[in-house]
Amino acid sequence: MITQAPKKKSIKRKTQKAIVTQDNRFIYAKYDMNANEMKFFMWIVAQLNSQRDTLFQVCQIPLSEIFQVWQWKETSEGYNYVRELCYSMAKKAYVEDFKLLDETTMKEKSVFQAMPLFKFIRYEQGQSYVTYQLNDSLTEYLLDQKRDFTQLKFSDIQQMKSAYSIRIYNMLVCELKQNRQSLKMNLAVLQNILEVP
Repeated sequence: MITQAPKKKSIKRKTQKAIVTQDNRFIYAKYDMNANEMKFFMWIVAQLNSQRDTLFQVCQIPLSEIFQVWQWKETSEGYNYVRELCYSMAKKAYVEDFKLLDETTMKEKSVFQAMPLFKFIRYEQGQSYVTYQLNDSLTEYLLDQKRDFTQLKFSDIQQMKSAYSIRIYNMLVCELKQNRQSLKMNLAVLQNILEVP
C-alpha cells in the first residue's frame, strides 16, 4: 500500500503537467470518439515530446494510469471496458475531407483522406497495461511541431464529460493561440467536423 500512494500521487501530478500538442489541422479534422476515447487518445498525445520526437515508438500505458485519467476506480468492469476501448480505438481514423483548386484545370475538386490513428493497439487479459503504436501517417500532425500548432493542458479537459465539449474547447484554444478573440463557424460545418448525427 505504501508504494501505491506515491504512484497515484505522481500520476495526479503527471496529469496536471501534461500538455497536449497538435497541429491545427488535427484540431479541425473529423474523428468520431466518445469522451473516454478522446481523453485516452489525448493522454497518449500528451506523452509525446511533440517538438523533439520524430518517430512514434511502441509504448505501454499502465491500466492504473488510464483509470486515473478517467478518474475511475479499478474494477473488473473497468478492465472489460479497456478491452472494448482498444477494440473501438483500433477502428478510429483521422479524416481529411476538403476541397481544393486544381491548378491545371482551375476547377475545384474534392479530396478525401483517412488515416488510422493506431498502427496497433493491444490489451492482453491479466496484463496491467495497454501496448500501442501510433500510425506513422500522423507524424506531421503530432510530432516535430514548429508552427501552426496548439497546446493545451490535459487537466483542462480531464473533467469534461462530453467529447463535443472537448473538441469545441480545442477549437477555442486554437483560435486564442492565433490571437483571435472569437470563433465564428457555420452550424452545418461544426456539425460536420464533430460528426453530430
